[in-house]
Amino acid sequence: MFNKTFMQEAEKARYQMAFSWGKEVRTAPNVINRSPIFGCVRRGRRRYLQKEPLATIGETSITFSGLQLDQADKDAWYELLHRAREGLKNNDSEDPYVEVRFGVRDFLRSIGRSEGGGSQKWLEGSLERLMSARIQIEYKQMQYKGVLLLRQIVNMDTKEVVLHLDRQISSLFISKTITKIGWRFRLGLTKDFTKW
Repeated sequence: MFNKTFMQEAEKARYQMAFSWGKEVRTAPNVINRSPIFGCVRRGRRRYLQKEPLATIGETSITFSGLQLDQADKDAWYELLHRAREGLKNNDSEDPYVEVRFGVRDFLRSIGRSEGGGSQKWLEGSLERLMSARIQIEYKQMQYKGVLLLRQIVNMDTKEVVLHLDRQISSLFISKTITKIGWRFRLGLTKDFTKW
């Protein structure tokens, strides 16, 4: 018979495995991947949703508040999770958030966008949308209420960005239902519908 300590160690190892992926892969929980949290939004047609129930599969229930998010916002969120994966892996931490630091141009390159002023303005808007997006997910025996991104601090001289992600979002990775996505393949898809 397994003792409690062994079972706890096995659960911890499984949890840490959920955050182990390579440089050319991005990972997110299926409860988000298979939902319309990040949908297909026509340019200039973003709506503000207030506690809007979203269509889901199976036992999942999702409520969303904020400006609609699109597939480009999802690319940014995937990259944030990728950069935060080591911090998210450490679920023993007392910190309520995981810090991510990056240069704006480096981040834009990593998501396949140009580094110019238009892309920088787009990134600023995308991060604001991610900060304002409030989600409530009920999945199996788990409930998550929170935001996709807690806060950002920008050094206007160096263009360095410091972001804080809610550590509790890592609870969505605990289940065995995550998807690892070939990053170059995803960035090669040019239409939002093909990314969804």
